[in-house]
Amino acid sequence: METRLLVTLLIIIVFAVFASLPVSRASQKRDKIRGGSLAKIFHFLGVLAYLMVLPSALVGSIVLGPLAFGVPMAVSALLISIVCLLLYAVFELPSRANQSEEDQGWTEKDARTSGL
Repeated sequence: METRLLVTLLIIIVFAVFASLPVSRASQKRDKIRGGSLAKIFHFLGVLAYLMVLPSALVGSIVLGPLAFGVPMAVSALLISIVCLLLYAVFELPSRANQSEEDQGWTEKDARTSGL
């Protein structure tokens, strides 16, 4: 039983780590993280835990049984993800509140002063 448990955990963690790297990078490219290194860490951990939910439910249920490992592990990963993303929001919110207003795009004033 212990060997199956370790193999299951290894499969789940390896999948989540390799899947979370491009997902986290794409998320940071789409919306820049301004809350510092702690915000980046909690963002990555939240993505990692969220991506563990599906493999935990599937692999854990197939190998060890749904009630023995699959469902409890998936729910635990989801709760960890929620906590990490809430902590990310705690560190990110103050930096976004102090940020100046976003660029409004091309305005009439820009058109008049551009010389085109």
